[in-house]
Amino acid sequence: MRGKDNVRFAYTGGQMFLSKILDEIGFVHDLEMEFSPYQVDIYVASVHAAIEYDGAHSFKKRDRERDVYLLSKYRLPVLRIDGMGKKEDIKLKMISYLKECAASKESRC
Repeated sequence: MRGKDNVRFAYTGGQMFLSKILDEIGFVHDLEMEFSPYQVDIYVASVHAAIEYDGAHSFKKRDRERDVYLLSKYRLPVLRIDGMGKKEDIKLKMISYLKECAASKESRC
């Protein structure tokens, strides 16, 4: 259920893993959405939220600074998913996060 306007030839395995979960739970989303000067792995427009897959090469301090910037500039909350987690745990975490974002979306607008 990815957005049709965002086409790229190759996505990471982590992005595809999260995208598949979002498809399973019924959330339309875009991969590699730009929020200048950054891009987020996944953007869920219906709840105005981002999801980032943190693999082995993530940089905690830089990622934290980036998340603070996206929240302050775009009012865009970011959920970080540890690539070492179990699929069912990740799925539950994403469902909870997206429900929370949907509930708080009006206060962020």
